[in-house]
Amino acid sequence: MAGFAGKNRDLTETILKCCFQVINTLGSGFLESVYRNSLIVALTNQRLKVDAEQGFEVIFLEKRVGIFVPDLIVEDEVIVELKCCHNLSGEHQAQLFSSNENRNWVASEFWE
Repeated sequence: MAGFAGKNRDLTETILKCCFQVINTLGSGFLESVYRNSLIVALTNQRLKVDAEQGFEVIFLEKRVGIFVPDLIVEDEVIVELKCCHNLSGEHQAQLFSSNENRNWVASEFWE
């Protein structure tokens, strides 16, 4: 896959291949939890470390203000946020980029 750069390029490509495997196999119409669980299976079959719904603190002005819980964290490097929708809204993108800024994660977008 072209277009990805940086230290997580290979990992991102593997994640996207697994996403395509899930959507091409299952099709559309399931709840997000079905796609999440299927993606966990596909990623672990690739021998990747996957943490599901592991929260981390959000700090603002040295104060704990909440907890962000992404759908998946792969190899302690890439956050995967699953959305069952036709298009990502501005709110979806803002949520992902906010979490990346707080943890210095690399953002990748995928939608069907």
